[in-house]
Amino acid sequence: MSKHFLVEDDGSISINGAEVLRSQRVVSAAGVSLPADFGKKQQEKADLLGRRLSDLEAGLERLKRTDEEIRQHATQFKQFIEKLTAAGPE
Repeated sequence: MSKHFLVEDDGSISINGAEVLRSQRVVSAAGVSLPADFGKKQQEKADLLGRRLSDLEAGLERLKRTDEEIRQHATQFKQFIEKLTAAGPE
């Protein structure tokens, strides 16, 4: 199975050039050619999808940090209540 998209070391996503060329040969054999900017449009779409995925991953990471902060505050509050209860009425 061929991969249509490549993920670079820096995290950027690009279209596999071999896949585009193979597709163009099939279409050219039928007497039809692809537009000159076909690859450019697909690359822009891949870049947009890559940015959206990155934004979603960043949002998920923020939620994980927020969840951990809530747990820490809940633990501190519980410990505070336990201290008050242990001290008894004054």
